[in-house]
Amino acid sequence: QSADITDDNSGNLYTFNTLPPDTAQPELTADIPEVIEGTALSFTGTTQPGSSISLTLNNNFVSTKTIGKDESVFKFENILLLQDQLNTLMLESKDPAGNKAQLQTATYADVSTPRMILGSIPKVVGERKFTLEINVSENVTIRVMKGTSELTTAQGAHLEIPLTLEEGANDLIITATDRINHTSTKEISIYADTQDPQITVDFERGREIYEDRATTYNHGKTEPGADVYLYVFKPQVAEYNPQFDRAYAKTTADENGDYSFNDVSFDGRSITDIQLKDLKPRELPSGLINDPIYPFQAGPETEQKAFYVYVIAEDKGGRVGYAKDTVRINSCS
Repeated sequence: QSADITDDNSGNLYTFNTLPPDTAQPELTADIPEVIEGTALSFTGTTQPGSSISLTLNNNFVSTKTIGKDESVFKFENILLLQDQLNTLMLESKDPAGNKAQLQTATYADVSTPRMILGSIPKVVGERKFTLEINVSENVTIRVMKGTSELTTAQGAHLEIPLTLEEGANDLIITATDRINHTSTKEISIYADTQDPQITVDFERGREIYEDRATTYNHGKTEPGADVYLYVFKPQVAEYNPQFDRAYAKTTADENGDYSFNDVSFDGRSITDIQLKDLKPRELPSGLINDPIYPFQAGPETEQKAFYVYVIAEDKGGRVGYAKDTVRINSCS
């Protein structure tokens, strides 16, 4: 049996340095975009070499990856997200010493084009200021165009956009663009009617015609699309206020504002003998509410009869304007 041998380094003993325990959290980063196109997410990240990285999606475990002791980069590929909503991702890195670090983030899986719902859009408004209400399925950039002119832009999902319209027709294009550049478009038309329509009246054969040719062609200009009512009144023995509840005829001005009435007869019959129509504008121009017709005084040399011609224009917003003139019928005798 061998004797015990003691090595005490010649009485000086030996010293040892012991490393302190590893308690530091590993670093953890991940390159995850805020929004992706489609539902398949792939991304990379970095952490401490030799660590295990677990991934949880929307509180559901997905998988764990372990990287080598000389590696710091990890990668997850083709992680299927829920479409058209925000997805929550949780990463946890556990290093060889058991220390953990967590990283939580979110990404939106954008599959569909933005869905726009517009508020009530009237065909006609009585002022040039209009608020456009838009609700969209996601945050977008809204662009409002009139022709080639940009009226305004705004961002969000629930928007109230103030617009300044031009007098008349406003054909607008509204485009919603999301973060992936998916777009949806709507077209609307709003007619801004803030002014009474102007109207002119002319007679093809002039304002003095003879009995044997007492039919003429009336025409003029007014606001495009306006309804035009024609009235013909004859002077009486006494002054009177004409009634505008039954028109001689009605037409609609074309896209250029031109209107016409064919074969308007001034053949000497009493206007009460002409077949009038139950036609009238919704509102009478204020200038005609108390506008009497006076007895007509014929010229000394030629026996004349007179007819008073009124045209009333009613535009799309119900605003009215008028013009009036006199046609004199000369006797052939």
